[in-house]
Amino acid sequence: DYERPTISPTPFPQLKPKNSSITEQEQQPAPLKYYKIVPVEATHSIEMSFPMKETNSLYLSKPLRYISHLIGHEGRGSILSFLKQKGWAQDLMAGGARACTSWSMFSIQITLTEAGLEHW
Repeated sequence: DYERPTISPTPFPQLKPKNSSITEQEQQPAPLKYYKIVPVEATHSIEMSFPMKETNSLYLSKPLRYISHLIGHEGRGSILSFLKQKGWAQDLMAGGARACTSWSMFSIQITLTEAGLEHW
């Protein structure tokens, strides 16, 4: 026997219709929670994001992957190599951050040294 999937008449039964009355208890704000987060190490980074036209349709050529390999290269003559020689950066990451049907995003993140933070 196979079960047939059914569709609920109300996809979100926990939601009330707009014209329903809200009880006094529901109007009270939720209790606030406080979290203290202690970082393991102090780091400084900069992230640059560049919006662009959608790239999903270019899945065969993968242009964001190509660009991320060029910018994210870590060998001699690379952007990261230059920044490390100056003492300004420790790490560099580049890649497509988001890809939707109407737009894409390309991001570059650089982990800065103290000297890099001063030169930013």
